[in-house]
Amino acid sequence: ESTVKMMETCRHHLNSDISVLIFPEGTRSESAALRPFKDGAFRLAMDTGRPVVPVALTGTGATLPKRGLIVRDRMDAYVQVLEPVDPLDFDSVESMREAVRAAIGAAIAPTHRPLDKAV
Repeated sequence: ESTVKMMETCRHHLNSDISVLIFPEGTRSESAALRPFKDGAFRLAMDTGRPVVPVALTGTGATLPKRGLIVRDRMDAYVQVLEPVDPLDFDSVESMREAVRAAIGAAIAPTHRPLDKAV
């Protein structure tokens, strides 16, 4: 129920030319491994015709590990804003989702990301 409401709110914002931020994995990972993406952000993009701007983000696990209760005040994070992805270039939510996942995966390849480490 809350997911449906959140998606409606996102759709309203997108149709009002307001950007939204969605983490397509839907949760934080216990490791630095990229998890499967959920369809929501890509369905919104295709429904509204708005591009997706992928952001590769790593290293934040040291600040609040999954199931962690204490927020640490220091981390080394890696953020890279990638080229926008136009939903008109895809024939399905699935193909767009996997293209964006591949782009983010390439940006956070092991040789390009800092190690998550406790501070």
